[in-house]
Amino acid sequence: MAANPRLRLTPLKVSSSKRQTRESARRLKGAHDSIDGLFGTLHSVRDAKVVDGVSIARLSHAEVDLLRAALVFAGAGLDAVLKQLVRDALPKLLDTYPAAQGALKGYSGRLTSEQPAKAKSILMSPDPTKALRKQYIADLTKGSLQGHSELIEIRKALGLPDTGALSESSLFRFSDFFIARNQVAHELDLLKPTGRGTFTRRYRRMDETRERADAAVILGGEFIVAVERWL
Repeated sequence: MAANPRLRLTPLKVSSSKRQTRESARRLKGAHDSIDGLFGTLHSVRDAKVVDGVSIARLSHAEVDLLRAALVFAGAGLDAVLKQLVRDALPKLLDTYPAAQGALKGYSGRLTSEQPAKAKSILMSPDPTKALRKQYIADLTKGSLQGHSELIEIRKALGLPDTGALSESSLFRFSDFFIARNQVAHELDLLKPTGRGTFTRRYRRMDETRERADAAVILGGEFIVAVERWL
């Protein structure tokens, strides 16, 4: 008998019909499968406890670690999907899509005012347009996503409309996801004790973790679908 309702992500409904989104879709599926695998492992552990008559009223440290891993995998999956879209789809969008071209123009202006030496180097290269685009893509894909503002930056770079699941207000709601992911990835979920004693760790709830991971994977799919409309 199952120990509790099973955690599973929403089934993926994203199918890539364009060469420029194929790798992003593959990475999204990989993240989805990995997170569902972590949830499956968590339930296997808890099912075994039920069989042995062990209480499952509260998650063990090892079980919470599986939830923490799910948050990290969800963040890594979203990061991989968006960066792959920038690398694979943005070059074509810059050739054909005015909204993406406008975002590049804005980047060029900021580069000239904020990093004049880099702008000068680009202008003096044999192919300034090619060099500018290469630098633009490099800047958009460096480091890892740290917050909702970078989601907005990539949405604007791809020229996607500020509507629906990709609207600024919708993307702002991912602030809590990034806070939780960063607490795990950068702080190991450790908390300083208020008095004497050792470090303690944040407790992660199953339903909340599933909701956050699911939202991140769904968002990756929304970006892929939106980009495909303009390719």
